[in-house]
Amino acid sequence: MRVSRRKSRENYCYSSTDSYLLDLLNCHDQRLIHQPNAARSKLDLEGQVATVVALRALYSRFRNTPLQRKLPIFQFTDFHESNFFVDEKHHITGIVDLEWSCVLPMEMQHPPFWLSGHELDDLDGEGTPENEQKFERACEETLQILEEEDDEVEIFSVRPRDYAQAMRDSLRRKQQWY
Repeated sequence: MRVSRRKSRENYCYSSTDSYLLDLLNCHDQRLIHQPNAARSKLDLEGQVATVVALRALYSRFRNTPLQRKLPIFQFTDFHESNFFVDEKHHITGIVDLEWSCVLPMEMQHPPFWLSGHELDDLDGEGTPENEQKFERACEETLQILEEEDDEVEIFSVRPRDYAQAMRDSLRRKQQWY
């Protein structure tokens, strides 16, 4: 009896970042091939295809080989300051807007861009070096706090020091996940 591809992916856990990224790129390929409204125009379709081709060609640049086989971790992908409630001592007391949270490879974690009070668009491009420096200082301060955490504490099954190191590597390599 032949098992369909869909059935074989049920309860599948990715064993590496590569397998996850290649499936994600394949998902975009399939959407462009089979979804009639995937593009608004010929120009839009050409742009989307060019983006997928570029991502496929460059994805290895965004990998962090030492983290390839680490277990994926739960991540808040809408990591915006307005989604956190804190008390007067700055302890998190609640988190909202979780619908985009997911489990992703650890190396795809990145410090939130709002740490320095700027949007992502304010951190990239000419004329924004002071914004970038402010962001880098805020990241460094945040990562130092994580690294100082007791190794007995775990964040989503990851020691804070390892979590901080993954984000530090991401920043050093200028990894930006799409």
